[in-house]
Amino acid sequence: MKRLALLILPLALASCDKLKEVLESGENSDTGEAVKTLSLNATELSEGEIDAFVARPDQVVVLDFHASWCGPCKNLGPKLDQVAGEFGDKVALGKVDVDQANAAAARFGVSGIPDVRIFVGGREVDRFVGDMPEDQIRARIQPHAAKVSGAAPSLPDAADTPAGAEPTIQPMKKDWLPPGVERK
Repeated sequence: MKRLALLILPLALASCDKLKEVLESGENSDTGEAVKTLSLNATELSEGEIDAFVARPDQVVVLDFHASWCGPCKNLGPKLDQVAGEFGDKVALGKVDVDQANAAAARFGVSGIPDVRIFVGGREVDRFVGDMPEDQIRARIQPHAAKVSGAAPSLPDAADTPAGAEPTIQPMKKDWLPPGVERK
């Protein structure tokens, strides 16, 4: 029995190394095929899917421009997945492989990777390039996620405003004039 265990153990370890190699490199060295590893929180985007993904009105969208051969991208990816997962439905994480979607990368002005863009309501509100610790990523996303409800925002009706309460939006006072100009 011990002999059988001693024969199986090296085979098991060899296959673990092979699996680790495939996961780290993103490519199966035996077949040369690319292996796509997706996380639970991220969506791999093609060029045609990026604009619709970024335009989500009810979520903070984090767009990660990366490449399978990029070391810092491999370090940053799991951190982004972890942080995005902490915010639940408030944050959507999209990953764009610059080798597959080079026109989109050029359109967004990506000149170095990893390049991370943060969007709210289809508008870019923050960005960073390079690897970053989880707490700093969280600090960049958190203020935007705090403003997002996770569902489409709605405006209150005038009937919902209590009597005597000031309206949320107040008219601008037009009493001011530039210095040196007098009212006629």
